[in-house]
Amino acid sequence: MRARLILLLSMGFNIVLVVMLLRLAQDLRRELPSSLVSTKFSRASLLRPTQPSVVVRRQFFSWTEIESENFQAYIKNLRSIGCPSETIRDLIVAEVAELFAKRRAEAAVIADQQWWRLEPDAQALAEALAREAVFEKEQSNLLTQLLGPGWHRQKLQANVFAKKFTGAVLAGLSTESKQAVLDFEDRRRAELVAKMNSLGREFTETEVVQQQAETRKELAKLLTADQLEEYLLRHSSNASRMRDQLRGFGTTAEEFRGIFRARDALDLEIGSMADRTDPATLKRVRDLEAVRDLNLQEALGPLRYPLYQMTQDPIFREAQKTVEQADVAPEQVLPLYQLGQALQAERDRIQKDATLDEAEREEALDVVMRQTERARKQILGATNVVRSRAGEAGQPR
Repeated sequence: MRARLILLLSMGFNIVLVVMLLRLAQDLRRELPSSLVSTKFSRASLLRPTQPSVVVRRQFFSWTEIESENFQAYIKNLRSIGCPSETIRDLIVAEVAELFAKRRAEAAVIADQQWWRLEPDAQALAEALAREAVFEKEQSNLLTQLLGPGWHRQKLQANVFAKKFTGAVLAGLSTESKQAVLDFEDRRRAELVAKMNSLGREFTETEVVQQQAETRKELAKLLTADQLEEYLLRHSSNASRMRDQLRGFGTTAEEFRGIFRARDALDLEIGSMADRTDPATLKRVRDLEAVRDLNLQEALGPLRYPLYQMTQDPIFREAQKTVEQADVAPEQVLPLYQLGQALQAERDRIQKDATLDEAEREEALDVVMRQTERARKQILGATNVVRSRAGEAGQPR
């Protein structure tokens, strides 16, 4: 009897608990927004022009819910989820291109060319060209309506920015700063062309350096010191010249930066005196060159500096060019360099030999040149023979 009573009380309590839970669930459903109760969103709700009665949390969406044939609504919805302007532009351009690709395909089916004829119908061809012009205009007009009149320039601007402003420092510049630099470059080029036209001649070397210094001064107003250095490392004529001179040196980014810092300011000062030949100026140039060499020794260290010196020798660079053009082993640069040094020394000796008349001097120089050419061919030929034999050894028998 006692057990039966306990069982009846337990069943009654459970029934009351179930009723309470059901009522609580109904109350919650009435109070919660339908957008949070339902697991699906209506496409029409995204495109409805009136304000929704509830606010849907932004993280609950999928891209398929945002896509729409109504491009204005599409753009509005993309902006509402914080999509960047550049991404919106790219998406809209792609969507519009797909839309007009379908229209072009439909028109091509209706107005098929007479492909079975030897010569196309001139009128049909003209109609096709006119139809394409209409499509191009309509596509451009639609994009202008959706994205604004400068949408194509924005795309071009983004491409220019990506190529011009590389590296973490320059890529981090604001769009306004990047555009300001590009605008300055355009103005500066126009100014320099106008100056040369007014002079009626090219700039002298000294004038070139002066103009470069003025350009840097103006850029310093647009960029910080770190930003300016990154810009000059990539786009200055002096850095470009260094890259050419360091061909074959195998430098790294940080080593090149060290070379640039050791040389750049001194190069400009030395270049500013290139047109002067008075003794005081020549002495000043020699002093600056000595300082530059000391800076480079410190930047490169005792192991790399001797190789750097070698790469600055025009004879060495000529040997490098010969090896590259002949497609021979890089090791042949050194014997070609030594051959070039010997040739230069012998030519200097012949030129200074007072016992030779003009005809004898010309003949002696000709003999030296022929001997040097034979030696050069032997060096290059030996390399090719070694490469050929190595290739044969690697071939299956």
